[in-house]
Amino acid sequence: MRLVLLVLHHLPPKHPPPKHPPPSLGQKDVGVAQPVRARKMLIENEREKHLEMRSHKRTIKVDDRIEGRLIKLGLSHITKVKHVNVDMPLLKAMVEFWRPETHTFHFPVGEMTVSLQDVAFLYGLRSTGIPVRSNTRGPWEEKIRANLYPHEDLGEWHRERSSREGDVVGNNIKLKWLQQNCGVAPQPNATGEELDRYTRAVALELFGTLMFPDISQNSVPAYYLELVSDNLNEVPDFNWGGATLACLYRALDRASIVSRL
Repeated sequence: MRLVLLVLHHLPPKHPPPKHPPPSLGQKDVGVAQPVRARKMLIENEREKHLEMRSHKRTIKVDDRIEGRLIKLGLSHITKVKHVNVDMPLLKAMVEFWRPETHTFHFPVGEMTVSLQDVAFLYGLRSTGIPVRSNTRGPWEEKIRANLYPHEDLGEWHRERSSREGDVVGNNIKLKWLQQNCGVAPQPNATGEELDRYTRAVALELFGTLMFPDISQNSVPAYYLELVSDNLNEVPDFNWGGATLACLYRALDRASIVSRL
């Protein structure tokens, strides 16, 4: 709250509108003005793409059976983070103060930044361990079926191929498809494999909404499955906190650079 108040208090004042409208362009100036306007439109579109608010609600539920598996993965505490309403004007103001050279906010009162300690306190993610990295090469459809799809019937998977078009595209999985098809709570007598698949769906939703969101707005890369595929008991101790902080830094860097165009 103190940080928010400081930002609002030190925001630069808005310039009052001019008393007289600017003179209209003459016929000779139209040819020069059109490329300038086109460039301004491109810049504004680029700004909106990088400064657009992306706030997703998590819908896949976690029960005690899944909780134990998430504890082993180091992703248990972050599932308790509630949905946060984002103040877009404040967020844009914060971006204006961000400097990618130092990865800090340069406020009039001094420099501030988000640290690994903040990530650990807020998200409960470990800040030590193996760097988070995965193979980005496909094909991914078979891996999605083997690691996520809750039904053993391969015929049903192939029958639904046409309905998946647009939901599983290339190496991206739409969050809506993930939540509707893989986020159905397991039955009380579910097998260990079924619980593992559901846990992977929870992890992917966390990756795409809280930890590693990107400009796709509504999907999560399928190659994140590499991080939680196969035997969940053998998943290494990844440095989730460091990867989450790096993703935040990269997003702020891009947004701050675009905001200065």
